[in-house]
Amino acid sequence: MKKLIVPMRAATLILLLLCPFAGSAQTKNQQVKTPTTRTVRHGKRPAAPAKKLTLDADPEHIYERCEENPQFPGGEAELFGWLGRTMHYPEAAQKAKEEGRVIVRFIVEKDGSISAPEVVKQVSPALDAEALRCIKAMPQWKPGKIQGQAVRSYFVLPIMFKMN
Repeated sequence: MKKLIVPMRAATLILLLLCPFAGSAQTKNQQVKTPTTRTVRHGKRPAAPAKKLTLDADPEHIYERCEENPQFPGGEAELFGWLGRTMHYPEAAQKAKEEGRVIVRFIVEKDGSISAPEVVKQVSPALDAEALRCIKAMPQWKPGKIQGQAVRSYFVLPIMFKMN
């Protein structure tokens, strides 16, 4: 069986004939109307329409997403600084040379308090227990909001344990 070798210019010509937008001279940021009448920027997919979040009738509902996500006082940098000051590497884990990322999920209540912390991804009993201890000791957060109203929401936090 012979291989078909097409010179570069011929391949470009074939592409121009097959693609209706390829022949026009457009810059990357120019917009083009597609047959579906949605505006598309070249090289990017059209953005999916954002789902509007609505409040559930049940006041105890726990949201996975919010319009305004829950936030540690001072932001993400302050959260990791606080964890660095509060967390202690357990001696048993140091002796066993255990390292890894513990992923903890908890609920930020309407008043900003933390409840129901649980380990989603375990590394070792000692590291998991230390991560839970730190989560339980956290100060109050700014709660998540939907339509300007504070709601109960989940927050997932990865905590990395690494020996130097």
